[in-house]
Amino acid sequence: MGGDLSSLNLCKYRNYPGSLLYCFHSVIPWARPLPPATKSLSTSKHYGETRWHAASWPASYNLATVRLMYTSSIPRRHRPSPGGPGDAPCRVRTESAGTPLPGDRDIPLSIDVGTPNAARMYDYYLGGDNNFPADREAAEKVLRAAPWLRATALENRAFLARAVGYLAGEAGVGQFVDIGTGLPTRGNVPQVAQRAAPDARIAYVDNDPVVLGHSRALLARTPNTATIRADLRDPDAIISHPSLTALIDWAQPVAVLLVAVLHFIPFADAPAGIVARFRAAMAPGSHIVITHLHHPAGDDSLRRVLSIYRQANAPLLARTSEQIESLFTGFDLVEPGLVPLQQWRPATEPDPGEEIWGLGGVGRIGRSR
Repeated sequence: MGGDLSSLNLCKYRNYPGSLLYCFHSVIPWARPLPPATKSLSTSKHYGETRWHAASWPASYNLATVRLMYTSSIPRRHRPSPGGPGDAPCRVRTESAGTPLPGDRDIPLSIDVGTPNAARMYDYYLGGDNNFPADREAAEKVLRAAPWLRATALENRAFLARAVGYLAGEAGVGQFVDIGTGLPTRGNVPQVAQRAAPDARIAYVDNDPVVLGHSRALLARTPNTATIRADLRDPDAIISHPSLTALIDWAQPVAVLLVAVLHFIPFADAPAGIVARFRAAMAPGSHIVITHLHHPAGDDSLRRVLSIYRQANAPLLARTSEQIESLFTGFDLVEPGLVPLQQWRPATEPDPGEEIWGLGGVGRIGRSR
C-alpha cells in the first residue's frame, strides 16, 4: 500500500464489487446503504486490513466484524487519496503495530464457522482461501483418507469448463442456470460461456449466504447475470423465481448445471425427481450437466471420507454408475456419455494412472418430444 492508512476512509468502498463489504451485502443489512456515520473504521497497517466494528451498531445488524482486504480486492486506481473528498463521514483510527490479527476474516454471527462447510472444503481442495479452520481441518482429514480427492476437485472444475464451452459453442446454448455454484474460482461459468457467446445469460443459484455474497461480487460488473438464493430441493421455487425468470426464458433452450451438488441430496429427497422437475420445465434443445461422486471400490477410504462429511453441514453420498445414469432419464447423453470426469472430451490425453472419484455427463432434450 505505502503511506499511513490512518486517515484513509474506506466507506466509499462499500459499493465496490471486489470488496468483502460488497460481497456480504446479501446478509448484512447495512452494506448497501451504509448506516448513519456514527460508526468508526479500525484500520491496520498489517496486510492493509480494514475492519468495521459493531460496538454501537443495532443488534439487528447481527455482525461481529467484516474485514475488507483492499490490498487484493480494490485496484489501486480506485483507492482515494487520504484526506480527499468524501473522507469526512467516517472516523478512522489506526491499531498499534503489535496488535495480533486473526488468520481468518471475521464474519456475520449468523454464519457457522465451527461446523465444516462443504463449499468451503471444496474451495480448500482447489487451493482457495475462502475457508476457516474447521473447514481446513476436515478437508485435511479427507485428503489423508483419500489424497486423490484434490485431483478429483480439479478435474471437476476442468470438466465444468469443457462442458460449458461445448454448450455455449458447438451446442449453441445461450442460457445457463448454475445450481449449487459453490465459492467462485477462476474459469467460472460466466467467463467460459461469454467467451464463446458474449450474449450468454447466466443465473447462479445457491442457498449459502456467503457463497451468494461472493457470487454477487463476482458478477456485479458482468452483464446478463443474476444471483439467486434458493434450495435445489425445491426446484419449483427456482424455476419460478422472479429474478431468474427476468433473465432466463424457459421456453428457449437452457443448460441446467448440477455440478458436484447431487451427491449432497439424499435418496429421501428424491434427486431423480428433482432432475425430472427441471426436465419438465426445459424446452427442446436444452441440456443438463451432472457430475457426481463415484468410487466403485467402496473401500475403507470411501467410508472414512463419508464419515468425515457426516460431521459437515452437508453429508456426502456416493452412488453407483447405474444410479447416476438414471438421473439422466429423459435426456439423451451427449458423447462420450457418462464417464470419469477426466475422460469427457479432454483437451489432452488423461493420465491413465490417475484415480478420480467422479463421473460426469451432459444430457440433451431432443428437438422433438
